[in-house]
Amino acid sequence: MKPEFINATKESYLQKLANAFRSLDGKIDECDFILFTTSVLMPGDDISKFYMETNARWNVEALFNGKKLGKIAGIRKKLCTHMNVTEDELKKILEHTKMYVGEVSIPQLKVRINRNLSALSFKPIQSEVASEPYLNIAEKYFGETMHLTPDIVREHIRINGLLKENAKSSVFVRQYKTAKIPTSIQQVCDLTEFFEDGDNARYLKKQYKWNIDIVNRLDEFVKREMNCETQYKINFKASLSIAYYLGYKTRPQFGLHACAVQSSEEKNEPDVWKYDENDKNTYSVGKLRHEKVSDAKDTALILNISNNITSHVKSYLKQNKTAIGDLYIYDADEIGLYALKNGMHAWKCIDYIRKKILEDSAMILPDDKRDVLHIFGATPAAFMFMFGHLVSQLGATLIYEYDMDGMRTKTYSPGIGLPVSKFAELE
Repeated sequence: MKPEFINATKESYLQKLANAFRSLDGKIDECDFILFTTSVLMPGDDISKFYMETNARWNVEALFNGKKLGKIAGIRKKLCTHMNVTEDELKKILEHTKMYVGEVSIPQLKVRINRNLSALSFKPIQSEVASEPYLNIAEKYFGETMHLTPDIVREHIRINGLLKENAKSSVFVRQYKTAKIPTSIQQVCDLTEFFEDGDNARYLKKQYKWNIDIVNRLDEFVKREMNCETQYKINFKASLSIAYYLGYKTRPQFGLHACAVQSSEEKNEPDVWKYDENDKNTYSVGKLRHEKVSDAKDTALILNISNNITSHVKSYLKQNKTAIGDLYIYDADEIGLYALKNGMHAWKCIDYIRKKILEDSAMILPDDKRDVLHIFGATPAAFMFMFGHLVSQLGATLIYEYDMDGMRTKTYSPGIGLPVSKFAELE
């Protein structure tokens, strides 16, 4: 609440938030207020108890616990008085606020911003002075009555000469030796040495592990063969775990431009699956339902997109005595090979699943109250790649592989998990 926290002399950070909220007439549903500071929250500070360092957000659920009396109610009242807002306004502001506190330096902020700018094909920040073009654009339009859409912002970025042209490359991720490499491919991530030959190419050789050998090879490929200046189209002839992990490693937060290629019902050639801000179509996002199984900490998610696998997964969980507390079952509206029309359709479905799980009380408990999200999917590889882009907020996750050919187990087995260190010893 003190101005000194942001090196100010008159208004505190929270007061500035309230002013920004008022300047937008309360229309902040599409906005986030972000503070990056070298200052720290003191452990004894009442406010520090409601700041979640893991995702840089406020624990709004804990602060607005429904009680009108008590210490927490007193903190809410103190904040409202300081910011001159109502409790409803305070809640809305904090829901759209992120604070990165105790950061090493402002140059670190510059690196982070440039990664995000690069992910949007925008030129990086070259200076830290007030004449920086991005600051000029922001100052010009902040508080304007006009509604700024992504298209309008991109157009102003283009007019100011801040768009950059990226090189392009097609990548082929190859697990099966029988998979032929298309002539249009410029880069190959070859994993065939880790897998069995012939009909057994779905299975790792005995001396290798998903979360050590496969992960290390994928990490090495991303580090040595990919960069922020190139746009990548990734073709998969590989397991869902591999698509998921590469999606996770090429998230836009890292400044990489990567999307997956998937077969399309409407086109004779593979379709590039990505978020398309110009796609204004309405897509059905299917339905996610929840079943309470037990008081166990682990959670399972079943993705029924290409096929309905619910009965198989439940049988596996029962036979292996996997302790699952909550079970989420997602059904696409039309389960089948072409349940998803394109990348934007897939993105909307994934975003729906992610938000629904995060909203559920079973998944918004502190990290020490829950453990692993076990993911069983009958999905296109491109879907799982995009899923890896978006699920970092869901905590520890473990992807399962299915013995589709029935050559060995005729059921599921663990694949790649995140964080990798948690699952390093899995076979």
